[in-house]
This record gives sequence, C-alpha cells and structure tokens, in this order.
Amino acid sequence: STVGGGPGRLHCSVPSAEHAPSLLGFAPSAMGNSASSPKAKGNAYKSKSVAKKKADAGQREAAKDKSMQEFVERIFEASGALRSLEAGHGTLSAAHEELRAGHAATCETLAVAEATLTRVQAELESTATQLAQKDADLRASITSVMQIQADNAAQVRNERERGEKLEEEVRGLRETQGQLMGDNQAAALEVERQQGEINSLNGRLGESASALQRAEADRDLNAARAAEQAAALQLKQSELDKVASELGETREGLASARALLDSQTEHGAKMEQERRTLEVEYRSYKEHHGSSNAQQMEAITELKLTVDNLSRQVESKTQEVVVKETQSEAQTAYIDSLRQKLLDAEAQRRALHNAVQELKGNIRVFCRLRPPPADELSAIQPVDVGQLRVSHGAETYDFNFDKVFRPDTTQQAVFAEVDGLVQSALDGYKVCIFAYGQTGSGKTHTMQGSNDPDSW
Repeated sequence: STVGGGPGRLHCSVPSAEHAPSLLGFAPSAMGNSASSPKAKGNAYKSKSVAKKKADAGQREAAKDKSMQEFVERIFEASGALRSLEAGHGTLSAAHEELRAGHAATCETLAVAEATLTRVQAELESTATQLAQKDADLRASITSVMQIQADNAAQVRNERERGEKLEEEVRGLRETQGQLMGDNQAAALEVERQQGEINSLNGRLGESASALQRAEADRDLNAARAAEQAAALQLKQSELDKVASELGETREGLASARALLDSQTEHGAKMEQERRTLEVEYRSYKEHHGSSNAQQMEAITELKLTVDNLSRQVESKTQEVVVKETQSEAQTAYIDSLRQKLLDAEAQRRALHNAVQELKGNIRVFCRLRPPPADELSAIQPVDVGQLRVSHGAETYDFNFDKVFRPDTTQQAVFAEVDGLVQSALDGYKVCIFAYGQTGSGKTHTMQGSNDPDSW
C-alpha cells in the first residue's frame, strides 16, 4: 500500500495475505503414514523440523508485519503533524503579512511626523531670523538717530565758527574798503572790483547767518519746550504741595472734630445718666413723702425744670453730634477726593518728569576733568559746554560729550545734572549711573566725595 501526505511522501509495501506463510504446513497424507516405517519417522521428523522453521519464519514475518504496521501508523501521525505544521506556517505567514502592513503604516506615520517636525523647525528658524533682523534694524535706527543728533550739533558748531570767520573776513574787507576809498581815482576800478567781492561775501555771510539763525531757532525751540515742561512740572509740584498742605489741615480739622464729637457724646451720656437719676429720685420721693408739702412741691418743680433743661441740652448735643457726624463724613469724602487728586497729580508729575528726562536723553555721557598738578600743563582743555580738545605734540583731537565738567566744577554742580535721574529712581524707574576711567582719574571722588561733608 502507499501512504501519501504532501510533498514529503513515504512509500512502503506490505505483503498481502496470499503471500503470508502458513503456520500449518503438514499434509494429511503425511500424518496418516507417520508410523509406518523408520524412514517415514525420519520424514515425519524432518517435516516437523521444516514445520517448526516455517512457524518461526511465520512468527518473524508476523513481527515484521507488526513493525511495519507501527511504522505506517507513525508515518500517518507524522503526516498529520506535517499538515498541522503547514497550517501553522500559513497562519504565521498571514501574521507576518499583517505585521509587514503595520510596519509600513508606522513608517508612513513616522515620515509624516518627521516632515511636520522639519517644517516646524524651519518656521522657528525663520521666526528667529526675523526677530534678529528686527533687532538689528532697531539698533541701526538708534545708532542712526544718535549719529544724526551728533551731526546736527557738529553742524551748528561749524556754522557758528563759519559765521565768525565770515564776520572776521567782512571786517577785514571793510578795512580794506576804507583804505581803498582814500586812494586816488586811478584805483577806482580796483575799488569797484573789491566792492563786488565784498557784496558777494556779504551774500554768503547772509546765507550763513540765516542758517545759523535757523539752527539757533531750533535750539531755542527745544530749550523752550524743555523749559515749558519744567515749568509745568514745577506748577504741578506746587499744586501737589498745596493739596498736601490742605490735606494735612483737613486731617487736623477732622481729628479735632472727632475729639469734640467724642467729648460731646460723653457729656451727653453723662447728662442722660443724671436725668435718669433725678427721675428715679423724684419717683422715690413722691412715693414716700406724698404731695402735701409746698416746699417739697417747689423742690420737685425745680427738679422737673432741671430735668427739662438737661433733656433739652441732651437733645441739642445729640443734634450737634449728628451735624458733626455729617460734617465728618463730608470731610472724609473731601479727604478721599484730595487723596485721589494727590495720586493723579503724582502720576502726572512722574510722567512729566520722565518726559523731561527722555528729552534730555536716555543715554548721556559726561566728562569731568581732574585738576592737573600745579607744576604741569594739561593736554586736555575744555572747548565748549559739550566739547574738549586733546593735544598731542602738534596735533589736536576734539571729542564731543553731552556735557564737559571743568576742573573747578563742584560736587553740587555734578549732582545737579543727575538729580533728575535720582528722582526717576525714587519714582520706580530703572536708572544706572556709573563712572569709568583709568586709575586715579577721580571716579570714586565723583561718586562718593571725600571725608568733607560739603563734598558729598
């Protein structure tokens, strides 16, 4: 027979029943003649021996058949196990395909997330670049404004110096004109030519004077604005002081009114207590002594009058207390309104003071010159309020500042330039004042003064 179970098939042959050896191999004829002769006995013995051998061979064949049957059963079991393994392999293949599909979906999601992250990072980098550009533009604008201010100041100084030079030239030309007018007529053409040059120079001088006047007008306008702001600030400060004084007087009046109200209330309570005591005494006297005695009745009448007077006084004092309470409430409301006005005025003062400081400049650089030794000459000389000149051999260099303090400038004058910043710091604004320079240039003296209190 053939056993098949898939790709790995097993083939085996089992002997059929017709080829199985017979366990009984004796013919009947041989059994009947077994005792006929010794030869027959010998044949019978051989026949038994052959039959025994055949029986042993049959047993061996049966054992082989049994082993073969067990082998075939094992083959069938192996085939079933193989089919189970093939089924499990199919299941695993399906699971593997599902895992592969899930892995592909996960990879797609990861790719989308990476793309989103890349886009967000690009946006963040673009935003950072824009912020950096805006910061650079702002710094450039501030630098440009400061440069424009410095250029304007330099232009004003240059125009002023140019005007002085032109005035000197005009004076020289006028002197020349006077000398030429005293000459003979032969020099008339030369005089006319010089006069033309003078007219040209006068025109240039007029233009320079106009430019100088415009620059001075701008400067005066800025100074007037600063003065107006300072005057408004002083006015607000005076109003604030006046309001504070009125507030103090009102507080004192309120305290006195409260004290008077407390004393009047206490006096009214005492009068009420006396009235009650008199009523009790009157009722007690009336109960014990009757009303027949004229003197007693007169005393009782006086007591009643006293009680009435005391009652009227109590009512009057009560009304006064009510009036005082009303006045106290009105004064309290007035004090609250004054306090609110004070707060508003203080806020306006701070705003105006801060505006004045901004007009002066949020960043200011001052230069203070230290007095040179008595036996030496200084290479640094102040030229103007905001300019100094440094000499080095035959060369000179000019430097501009917001203000230059001369060597004889006092501590009070230096503090007068920064007291507005100190007030701004007291008002809650952030302020920084520092001194810098080489060792021994006077930084500590400028910031702290000396042991003399007058230099603080």
